[in-house]
Amino acid sequence: MVDAGPNPWKVALLLEELSIPYETKVWQTAEQKRPPFTSALNANGFSPVIEDPNTDVKIFESGAIAEYLTETYDTNSLLSYGLSMPRERAEHRQWIFLQCTFQGASLSNTFYFVRNPNQDARKHYVEEALRVLGVIEQQLQDKEYFMGSKVTVADFFHVPYMWSLAVSATLFFQLCAKANDVYYTQADRHDLAKGCSSGEANYSGEAITPGSEPDVGAL
Repeated sequence: MVDAGPNPWKVALLLEELSIPYETKVWQTAEQKRPPFTSALNANGFSPVIEDPNTDVKIFESGAIAEYLTETYDTNSLLSYGLSMPRERAEHRQWIFLQCTFQGASLSNTFYFVRNPNQDARKHYVEEALRVLGVIEQQLQDKEYFMGSKVTVADFFHVPYMWSLAVSATLFFQLCAKANDVYYTQADRHDLAKGCSSGEANYSGEAITPGSEPDVGAL
């Protein structure tokens, strides 16, 4: 499901190269920010999203889609590496993740502010952070962890950033109370945030307690 952005084209290129038959549906940017897109396809409100009728899998985020497509359909390792090549498989994945986390984000943010030179960057990033935390909170509303009752990589990947935000801006945690509970549980599991969870700050010198009132003016 595509719009004019670059990420859907990443998926389209893989589908073409792997000769996977597909149909496209175009969602305009405004349509992606509201139901039925956010309720049925991607709560984060972005494309691409794929629905695979062969496996009944629905998945968003271009990196996750790429892994799914190659693991499911690239059986001859045309574009990827199998388990028998662990070194190449690991090296390949690091470049995929670099694109998803740094190249894509840095270029997108650059383009945004070049096209919108009068935008307040601070306000933009705070609003975007709160929006993403809202998506996380929605996912955790009726679950103990991201995937339900099972602790997974997804949970532990979120812990350090949420821990850092708890130190620097507790407003984020107040607005996402459920996320707050989950991340402190995960941090405590491996003693990652002993100082934070006991009210002792590790970075800023401020005492932070989960659920405490934030200094809204600090934002």
